[in-house]
Amino acid sequence: MMRHWLAILIFFSATTSVLAQRHGRADAIQNYVGRRPPVLLLQIKAGKNRTYFRTADLKKVQRSVASVADPITGITHKYEGVDVEALIPNGVSDSKSGTIKVSFGSREHLAVAETDLDPGSKILVADTVDGKAINGYVPYDCLLKTRQDKTAILENVRLIDLESSP
Repeated sequence: MMRHWLAILIFFSATTSVLAQRHGRADAIQNYVGRRPPVLLLQIKAGKNRTYFRTADLKKVQRSVASVADPITGITHKYEGVDVEALIPNGVSDSKSGTIKVSFGSREHLAVAETDLDPGSKILVADTVDGKAINGYVPYDCLLKTRQDKTAILENVRLIDLESSP
């Protein structure tokens, strides 16, 4: 009788240690229950100054709206967001930049000379399209309008770097 109890005890002790590790750590549920979603940041670099903005910070700044027609379908989309000039600190906003570099998408970069941009338009950082918040890993789009009246829409923008001309 003692052998049966010993065999049952060994069986349960061996299986409980295996079951705890089968699908990950035993405390995996405590690590992920009740966590908030990550805070997504937009970085604006002007000269040596770096400023970081959360989506909640962008909602507090004066909003702008831009309508852009899709050339393929002809449908007009309404982008709502903040002008980049409103996000630049006061001391830096007086100096004109020579080149605007935007990091977007999956490690993609675009450098545009300020002279190539339409002087009547502003660079818009949008967080809403057609009244709906942009979802995804980085919920910011950037709209640049060139002198040829073409609007570039850059998705998943992480960094806007304003480099001053020498």
